[in-house]
Order: sequence, then structure tokens, then C-alpha cells
Amino acid sequence: MSTKSAPGRVDTLTADQERVLKDVWTYLLHFWGYEIQPTRLRSQSIKLSKVVSNNSTKSSNKKSGGFLSKFKKSSSNKKKTAEETDKENKLNDHSAYDPNVSLTTDLKIHHALKALDRDTTRNALFKFLRQDTPDNLLLRFVRARKWDVDKSLVMLSNTLQWRTKETQVDALLLKNELGMKLEDKKGVMKQFELGKAVVRGIDKKGRPIVIIKPRLHHSSDQTEEEVELYTLLVIEYARLFLIEPVDSCSILFDMSGFTMANMDYTPVKYIIGAFEAHYPESLGVLFIHKAPWIFSVLMN
Repeated sequence: MSTKSAPGRVDTLTADQERVLKDVWTYLLHFWGYEIQPTRLRSQSIKLSKVVSNNSTKSSNKKSGGFLSKFKKSSSNKKKTAEETDKENKLNDHSAYDPNVSLTTDLKIHHALKALDRDTTRNALFKFLRQDTPDNLLLRFVRARKWDVDKSLVMLSNTLQWRTKETQVDALLLKNELGMKLEDKKGVMKQFELGKAVVRGIDKKGRPIVIIKPRLHHSSDQTEEEVELYTLLVIEYARLFLIEPVDSCSILFDMSGFTMANMDYTPVKYIIGAFEAHYPESLGVLFIHKAPWIFSVLMN
């Protein structure tokens, strides 16, 4: 197992990638009420291709350190000076690397963050960390959106709303199986008892392996809500096994013994949607073992 971090992680960032990460932090910290000077002002002529081409260059050995330490809390009753107002206007001038992406920010808040509550967002982000460092958690979203600041913030904003309003996944993890039993979620408990999904062993790259056995699934055994609760718990449990530089899991669908009685596309769709929209860069590889011919037809 290699201990070297992959490209685009906090200790392998290029200079341009580091600036993108700092831009994301700038918007978040500004939204949370901190005075912070923008790391740079980018012109509309900067192209996404510049960042993409840098991915193939030699990574810097210097760590991107301590960006969180470079801010101070703003005073709520302090009158802004002309210089401070100018700084806010400059912050609004940040443009995306992609010239097709336009900002619609006001003087204080990036448009992706407007619908969020400041304190709820801050708390949710740090509860979301698990085994990640703050920088590497943000980098998951930045890499997933090809180093575009605006698209990364939109994705992060949607995920924080999903975690706090739609699923309350952090509270769910604290409840775990005991909470499900106390709340009489029999369908969730049955899935655990059957061992429908288990985390077992690691692959050659050190990634924890989640083994899913569809032959144990019958849609009548649980409600759709209980399938989603179980899925979220398994994902969050698997994340606890991640230790940097390993930052993704492997999933093995063991289709042996699978019949049409086990067919239920709803949980598969939910798993795929959750990873794509809310757990970026968390799935290393997905294997399907002994898939019957009907499975390939249904997946198409």
C-alpha cells in the first residue's frame, strides 16, 4: 500500500490548485462573518484549461498549510471603512476559471450560499469531516467539479442542505443501530441482521471494501425510507475506515444467487445518486461479481 498522496490532495497541490482551494475558503469564511482579504483577483481571461494542464505537471512538495489560521472574526458593530468596502467589492470580482460561468454574488455572499444559515452551515461542514481534514474535504468537491470555484460551492451548498434538512445524517450516525431499534425501524434492523452490506478487508490500494449482497434483498422486508436510512448508515460507517492518504472505498456487488425476486432498482438508484451528488471522490472502484444476464439488460 502506497503512503503517497494522489494528485489534487492538500500535500500535492499545484500553485493554481492551491489558489482555487483558498478561493473556496475565502467565500466560506466571508459568509461565516470573518474579515479576510482575497488571495488574489482573477481576470475573466483566465481559462479552465490552464488549471487542467497543471494537473499533469510535477506536484509541489510544499504543503498547503494553515489557511484557516489567516483570518480574524469581524465585529458586528464595527463601521466599515472605505478600504474595507473596497475589499468586499474586490471579493465580488472573483470570476470562475470557466468564462462561461458567471457570478451573481452581492457584496457579501456567494450566490451558492444565500439559501444557507451561517451557523448551521459551519457546524454541518465540520461534522461532515469524519476522517478527512477540512482542506481535503473541500478538495473532494473541487476535484469533482474540475477546479471550478462556483460549481464547487454550488455542489457543497446542496450537500450541506441535504445533510441538515433532508437526511440529518449526522444525527442518524449518532443514533446508529440502537437508535433504529428504539425507534422501531424494523426494516433497518432486518437489513443489518441479514448482513446485506458489510465492510470487510481492504483492496490492494488500501481502500476498505464494502460487500453488498443483493440476493438478501426483498422489497417487502422494509420501506423505501428504511432502505435509505440503512444505506446512509453503511456509507457513513465505511467513511470511518478511511485514513489518509486513502480517501475512497471499493464496492463489490456480489450477485451470486440473485433472482428476479431480489430485483429492486430503487436502492441502487439511491446509492448511485448519493455518491454522485453528496459523497464526491469517495468511491474508488465498483465491482459486479457474477452478474446474471438479466442484470445487464435492466441496468441499460
